[in-house]
Amino acid sequence: MKTVIGIICLLLLFPLSAMAKPIAPPVPYTKDFVKKSGKSEKELIDAAIKRMPRKEEVGVPAYPGAYYYQSNESEGGKLMSVVLVARDAPEKVRAWYKEKYSGKNKVEIKPFTFYEWMAQMMDMRDMKTEIWISIK
Repeated sequence: MKTVIGIICLLLLFPLSAMAKPIAPPVPYTKDFVKKSGKSEKELIDAAIKRMPRKEEVGVPAYPGAYYYQSNESEGGKLMSVVLVARDAPEKVRAWYKEKYSGKNKVEIKPFTFYEWMAQMMDMRDMKTEIWISIK
């Protein structure tokens, strides 16, 4: 009986949603950004993960090796889209999604566009593909 009560207390203190995994790891930070932030890389990553959508919310598998880049929500807080980035070529990523995913959410594969401002914070120079997931 004590065990059951202990488990119930743990679940109340630590909801299952907190154990859910994010859609993908965040894009790596540059060493310079970590240094300037005054925080450890682990602290920055942990903070980013808390804000990231969970796999269950997105409903689309992340391409292996992909990184979470950004997400967009409606004014009401409903998840609208997620953008992942990957180092593989768009053709390879597109073929993987064609084979592995046939759900209702739209997945659009685009060549990655690098902007110089990104290099100040995120290590994205070798990314080749953007994966845009629209949530229905």
